[in-house]
Amino acid sequence: MIPSIDQLAAMLIGLAVAWGVPVTYLLLCVISDRRARARAVPLPADIDATPTAPNLHPVLLGALRCHDETSRGNESNAYETALGAVVAMIGRGELRFENKVPRGAADAESTLLEDGEEGPVVAENHRRRRRRKAVRDELVHAFGAHLWLTRPSQEARGASASDNRARARSGSEQQYDADALRLVMPPQASRANLEELYSRASDAYRPLGSFLVLMADDLVALGLTRRPGALYRIVFSWPVTVFTCLWCLFGPALALLEPGTAGSAVACVMMIAVMLGRAMLVDLGTRLTPEGAHVLAQGHANIRWAECLSRGTIALPGRLSPDEATRLLATLLAMGRHDLAGDVADCLMSSGYARVLDSPHARQAIDFCMRRPFIDTSVMRKELSPADLLIESIDKTMDIMRG
Repeated sequence: MIPSIDQLAAMLIGLAVAWGVPVTYLLLCVISDRRARARAVPLPADIDATPTAPNLHPVLLGALRCHDETSRGNESNAYETALGAVVAMIGRGELRFENKVPRGAADAESTLLEDGEEGPVVAENHRRRRRRKAVRDELVHAFGAHLWLTRPSQEARGASASDNRARARSGSEQQYDADALRLVMPPQASRANLEELYSRASDAYRPLGSFLVLMADDLVALGLTRRPGALYRIVFSWPVTVFTCLWCLFGPALALLEPGTAGSAVACVMMIAVMLGRAMLVDLGTRLTPEGAHVLAQGHANIRWAECLSRGTIALPGRLSPDEATRLLATLLAMGRHDLAGDVADCLMSSGYARVLDSPHARQAIDFCMRRPFIDTSVMRKELSPADLLIESIDKTMDIMRG
């Protein structure tokens, strides 16, 4: 029997009520993605590989690199950015990084737990897990117990040139340093060794999630990024997304459709499609301006230069000032390339450049990024810098927190 016009109209209205909201939302996700790609400001391609770092605080540079919605909430990105600021502070003499080995400690050896120390009645997998943790703790102790990060007192620094430069810096830059250091050093502590910094990764985990998000307003104020329109932010806000997902479940009931197994399956598929469309096609983060794209391109030029240096295709420049070397290392960390920061630091040390520097602060900054032997039974022998080990601690904490 052929349905009447009224029946067809009622059917179409029912389908529109049931699925119109999620389908419209998905179409808006696709359209917004296309428009965002068309309007994105490309990074300049005419900047040659160079060790000259951009003139921007490492915290702001890291926030600029992570301006999109997904990257700015990543704890590892935030911690690398914070360590970039720490390296810059070491280079200015506002922090001190030293290797203080007490007398007789060089001959001390780590004492690893024996199998029998954990008792006879322990599940095998639990015993192995505890033993791996004990071994790891011993290795971290052997690696970092004598590497100290210290905040010199005002009296100790005196009226040095680095202290004068620190006073001349703006209040916002000093606040960036304080915020970054708060994520690395224990609260109210004037000094801590690398082992302590490694073990407090879980304390810094939650503040790291919002660290780069808080810098968005400053990037917009500097003209390096811009926010999407208010209507765009409202349409794709999470309350609207949740409402759309709920509509996928209750919309068919409002349309008086037969629930059935097929309708439930379609509702689940539509709800998953809405969540994936919002997560993959919509970005509520800030957008680069031409000025921000130029600064970010400078950071990528530093990465290309460091990659060429690590491959041996270029040599160290004859004139690389202590300030330039420190800023380069801080930039590489803020750009998320602590591996290249280690390569550059190793090259500066192996070439003899670091040993002839007239700045002890720059030498300490290089030392913070320079790799050292680290014995790990799971991967045999590898080398890590202090920065590498601290970033690894956050990565391990992220794995534990997420599950």
